[in-house]
Amino acid sequence: MNELEIKADYSSISATLIMSNQIAGDVETEFQQNSLDQSVINHLYKLPFFDIKSSNNGTPRYIPTLGLVKKSMTATVSEAPLIRELNAERNGYTLEQACQIEYDVIKSLFHGMDKTLKTPIILVGLETVCSNALSKGLMPNAFPTAFSCHDSVVSFNVKNLQKYYGYPLAQAKIFNKNVREFVKVYPSNGKVKLAVPAVLTNQRVFYFRNVYMLPTSETLHYMWSYGQDGDKSIVSNEMDNPEYLEQLVKHEIPIPNLQAWKSIAKDYYENKHNADWMNLETHIQKRFIVNAIRHNFIGYNRAWVNTSKNKHVEFHAKAFDIILKKIIVQFPYLRSECVRQMTKRDQIDMLDY
Repeated sequence: MNELEIKADYSSISATLIMSNQIAGDVETEFQQNSLDQSVINHLYKLPFFDIKSSNNGTPRYIPTLGLVKKSMTATVSEAPLIRELNAERNGYTLEQACQIEYDVIKSLFHGMDKTLKTPIILVGLETVCSNALSKGLMPNAFPTAFSCHDSVVSFNVKNLQKYYGYPLAQAKIFNKNVREFVKVYPSNGKVKLAVPAVLTNQRVFYFRNVYMLPTSETLHYMWSYGQDGDKSIVSNEMDNPEYLEQLVKHEIPIPNLQAWKSIAKDYYENKHNADWMNLETHIQKRFIVNAIRHNFIGYNRAWVNTSKNKHVEFHAKAFDIILKKIIVQFPYLRSECVRQMTKRDQIDMLDY
């Protein structure tokens, strides 16, 4: 058996099994409308040792000890058997064989470890291309992620396991080896980092949220989870649904760090226009920053895109104002631009993000 072909994502929940062409098209449209900008994705990491299912409003849960992480991972192997069976069959295995591979990988990850040790915050890079093991266009997967400005990310190695998590030397050496083997079969780009423990209590440095990923024939789409109570349904065909506007009111600004949004807007501008961000006047920079927050806000497009013609302007205006008012409260530095956009909304859609 080729373990690399199983691509077992131990922290994920598959949202959909097999979809008709119509539903698959609806899902892809949903992801295209709500996809995160690449400038955001570039700062996202997967959190293989966090629990997606015990989340609160889309926030994954940190599991404090290695023993509890192993227990959580092991429990997921028995979940979604139909999805696992489909994946196994496509790779020439039985469900039992595929599950056994997962059990063996988990056993190897924690082999020789003191299960009472504190769980390190392991970060692995997101996949950037569709692998053959992914069912393109069929199964959106949700998993925990962290957005990092890199301030509190260090190399994953023996020394840092000792320094930041108090691992004894022998245990640090074993776990360093085990994790590097694990990452070879975990869906990722193969890169692994370590976050310092302080990020758990400082979301201005780190932002934790579950993310959905949809592999398509062309690319990988990522979008914020709306709430992760199963999200009821990723796709809703309901028109003029005021509930989506109500959800906008409940959501906080993702990544509550102004410097992070400046970096996102800068990356977007320089990549798209091949120009130097520092040559822009301050008020133009602010416009790009505000637009970056608005377009990457949780469920922004969902709140107004699927509306009837007579409701389209109304729902867009409400979604627009809800988010701009949140930006004013969170980031007073951007107040002047938010006020300008609210008073000149009819001109905003023509502006380039």
